[in-house]
Amino acid sequence: MLFLHTSSETNPFPLIFRRTVDGRTPGQPAMEMAIITTIAVIIGALILSIIVGIVVAVLQLSRFSSLRFAGALYVETFRGLPIYVMLLFVYFGVRALLKSMPLPFEIPGVTSATAPHNISLSPFISAVIALGCCYGAYMSEVMRAGITAIPPEEIEAASLEAGRWQVYLHVIFPQALRIILPALVNECIALTKDSSLVGAITLIDLTRSADIYARSTFLYFETFSALALMYLFISLLLSRLQRTLERIFYKDSLVAEAR
Repeated sequence: MLFLHTSSETNPFPLIFRRTVDGRTPGQPAMEMAIITTIAVIIGALILSIIVGIVVAVLQLSRFSSLRFAGALYVETFRGLPIYVMLLFVYFGVRALLKSMPLPFEIPGVTSATAPHNISLSPFISAVIALGCCYGAYMSEVMRAGITAIPPEEIEAASLEAGRWQVYLHVIFPQALRIILPALVNECIALTKDSSLVGAITLIDLTRSADIYARSTFLYFETFSALALMYLFISLLLSRLQRTLERIFYKDSLVAEAR
């Protein structure tokens, strides 16, 4: 079902993917789509935040003062913005600013389906951008702390035999990951909880779906208790994953030291 395509031969995108990013969910059970939407928002925002975090962390550690300033400006700006305000800004503000800009092709969730393909950010894409940009600032601080915790002599020794990006890929990032793993998972848990705010921009996620159901049935206590347990379950899964990864990294470090 996840790879069910539409009948149009010119549309290569899976139907479930298009419905999620476009915010159109006809014919699908409400709870099923709410769960898919919530998981998709979390994964999409997490990937974007990690990419942004790595780039901004590298900027802040650059030898050039202008790049360091740009990285610091990004961090201070997006750490100072509430998630709720950022969601409204991207969905209503950025969307209105870009709506008159057409693209030569369709991008699900970003442009309109019919020509001219004007930019029209869907609630899903807006939520991913807002959460990803805000948490990218937090991720960059976590990654910067992990990179600066690596002994400088190790980096200098590796720099003698490899290029700058090879040093980052093979020396700095693997060691930094072991250091920042607990903080990284904490940010993932925080992002999971903040994803419950995306209903503010009409996205039907778990929280919004539970709110609609509770208002229609007046089962407020039962509905929101179940909702709280769902988010708690996701957070516990992430915590369990953290402990598992820590054991794996600890064993790998022991093997490396033994060699």
